[in-house]
Amino acid sequence: LKKFGMGSSTGLGLPSENRGEVPPLEKWRDLTFPNVAYGQGYSANAIQMTSVFSTIANKGVRVTPRIIDSKIDPDGTVERLPEGPTTRVVSEETTKKLMPMLEQVVRERGTAQDVAAIKGYRVAGKTGTAQKMDPETGKYSHHRHVSSFLCGAPAENPRVLVIVSVDEPSTEGEHYGGTVAAPPATMI
Repeated sequence: LKKFGMGSSTGLGLPSENRGEVPPLEKWRDLTFPNVAYGQGYSANAIQMTSVFSTIANKGVRVTPRIIDSKIDPDGTVERLPEGPTTRVVSEETTKKLMPMLEQVVRERGTAQDVAAIKGYRVAGKTGTAQKMDPETGKYSHHRHVSSFLCGAPAENPRVLVIVSVDEPSTEGEHYGGTVAAPPATMI
């Protein structure tokens, strides 16, 4: 998780950035591992989640996120800014196994089946439905959620990544990432 950039500042210098939280390994217990695998027990911001997806799409190499790719001088000269440091996070073999799994998300029986498919493109995606903490009880709420969908296309060599995150969706009875956040993600 740390190699993916979780629990650390993105370095973008954005005001009020939430760096997320990953519990120190020495505080992990037997139930922490399945809890984290389920998506609880840590927190992340949208840039961090997009960075994880782009690392997988980039064959396991994480490129430090940035906001500005290049600048254009008044005379029209384009100056591409240097990329940040890179880190090998997972093997290319691992990403070759993960990308087909992410493609299944938008296919039959996936959590974003049919709503996130783009005709003529292979799309890879990941839905998210996170329970928010109830500030009064300190426990996960059954009524407050963050719904998200992150996708990349074309899946065989993603050139575009999109994330849609909806804080406490008000759609009647719906709060899942696949039904709330996935449909607008593929309209962009």
